[in-house]
Amino acid sequence: MNNKTAKKLSEKEKIEKIKNIYQK
Repeated sequence: MNNKTAKKLSEKEKIEKIKNIYQK
């Protein structure tokens, strides 16, 4: 897995976590 892919994944995870926080 190259760095760009990992970065995109981590950013996606961050967005998901933020969404979950705002949904509560």
